[in-house]
Amino acid sequence: MSKESDHMALDEIRSQWRLMTVYERFEQFVAIMALLIAILVLARKFIILEPDVDPAKVAALAGTVLALGLTYWLMRERDDRKSG
Repeated sequence: MSKESDHMALDEIRSQWRLMTVYERFEQFVAIMALLIAILVLARKFIILEPDVDPAKVAALAGTVLALGLTYWLMRERDDRKSG
């Protein structure tokens, strides 16, 4: 193979690598946005809760918010380590 064809093949690999990186970042962005929307929905649920709601339901909602918050934090922590 000539140097020119090697250079073209290397450029193609770099281009595909950049495209895969952009796609991966987009998928992470979508996942983080879905988590944030779910947290907002549950926060709204807490705001409009009736005063006579069963404590078990409040605990279940709180546990769900905690789990989503922890997942969000872990995803952001992973992103910070990748970029830093």
